[in-house]
Amino acid sequence: MFSRRDVLAACASIVGMRAFGEASWAANAQERAVAVYQVDIEELVQAFPGGSDMSRLPRLLVRFGEWLAGKPWRSVGGFDLDVRWSDLGFAGGEFFYDQFALFIKLADGSSVGYWLADRDLARAPIVVLGSEGDDALLAPDLETFLARIALGDFDNKGPASDFLYSDEDYGDGVVPDLRGAMQAFLRDETGIRDLQSLARRGRSSSRDFAQWVAKAVEAYNAKMQAHPAVEAMTSILESYRPAKAQPWQSLTINVAWAGKHFDAWAAPDSIKSLAEAEQLRPHLGALRDEAAAKKPGLGLWHRAWLNVSKDRLDFTADYLYPPQFRSTGPSPSEFKADQAKAPRAARRVPAWLKTILAS
Repeated sequence: MFSRRDVLAACASIVGMRAFGEASWAANAQERAVAVYQVDIEELVQAFPGGSDMSRLPRLLVRFGEWLAGKPWRSVGGFDLDVRWSDLGFAGGEFFYDQFALFIKLADGSSVGYWLADRDLARAPIVVLGSEGDDALLAPDLETFLARIALGDFDNKGPASDFLYSDEDYGDGVVPDLRGAMQAFLRDETGIRDLQSLARRGRSSSRDFAQWVAKAVEAYNAKMQAHPAVEAMTSILESYRPAKAQPWQSLTINVAWAGKHFDAWAAPDSIKSLAEAEQLRPHLGALRDEAAAKKPGLGLWHRAWLNVSKDRLDFTADYLYPPQFRSTGPSPSEFKADQAKAPRAARRVPAWLKTILAS
């Protein structure tokens, strides 16, 4: 997938080309490296409840993906159709993975998609989980959300500004404005002629979603700080507390775990093991097992961090990305043992883990 950051940083990888819009752009297209929207519908289904069941994907989203694929990137906004997880949106988000179906990635790492909250897709609003906490309701449904993109009906500030077409030249030429073509597509697909009226009802000043996220984060943080395992590890790591540091300064301890293979070390020193590693292990194990038991389908994390600051210890689990072991990594059987112990839901198995489990 290409993000705006990729394009602005390099603009060097030729990922494909199709000519649309103005003749002048099309005539010169072959002379430029042009990023296009990459869409994998079969992969996108993993963002939705039901795992690999293609029938669960909203028809309009499938048709939009088919329409969007191959068109010049940024021609209707700077975003990617991509599987996202609530883990990336807020602290403790992994425990709410089944409350979301996130299918868009924005350049700053923000995620966009359905906020299910025990509703079916037809009644679920579209929200943005901002990478810097700017969470918001974008539209009451998919049709309205796509209409807002096609009409450029977003403010030029905040993460949703990436849904605006830009005529700036970042080194690969000015891409054509295909919002008019997208409007025609939506009218054909939905039968709705007045997209302006549709978009207007999508504008909301409601803070319900942002308040829900804030409340969930507050509850999660309070619970973690009071957790016996966190309190025990805080005591074990007391000597690492940077007494004269600024509040934002901390020591990071990396943890990697699969089956019986456990490793912990203080960053950036990847050579020497943490002396207190075995003391931490039962407490980290308690957090690991408790989370899997609390949320069916969540599974066991394989990577985590402990951040030791002047005033507190923070624990962060990562279920999404492959663990980096310092020496020879664990065999696939170790990952398979964890999957057997606490099975992940199909939609919670990232590609790297799927490959390991299938080996």
